[in-house]
Amino acid sequence: MFRHFGMTADQFAVFRHLCRRDGISQRELGQLCAFDPTTMGRMLELLEGKSLVRRETDDQDRRTRRIFLIDAGRSMARQRYDVCQPIRETLETTLSPTAMNQLLRGTVCVERRPRPTGIRTTG
Repeated sequence: MFRHFGMTADQFAVFRHLCRRDGISQRELGQLCAFDPTTMGRMLELLEGKSLVRRETDDQDRRTRRIFLIDAGRSMARQRYDVCQPIRETLETTLSPTAMNQLLRGTVCVERRPRPTGIRTTG
């Protein structure tokens, strides 16, 4: 599913949180995704390179960077929502919120797992 949008699972996780909390600080986003600051910065650079997000300095605290979806990011969010809606409805009616979070975390772990040599994935 992530590859359908040209993203890794990690990028998709960042994108998913931004869809819910546009304008979140880079630090808060990193905490939600369980990424260290360096990894979070690299992830955002990739999403900026895809013209999906922009980073802005916070007006009240110049040390804080706020992350926003841009037009292409919002468009992808709508597409993502449409594609995922049937799956999401099934999971949300079947799983508790805790189980849903565990499933999402597990999905990211599986995507991060090194693959044995010679095994190809689609995408």
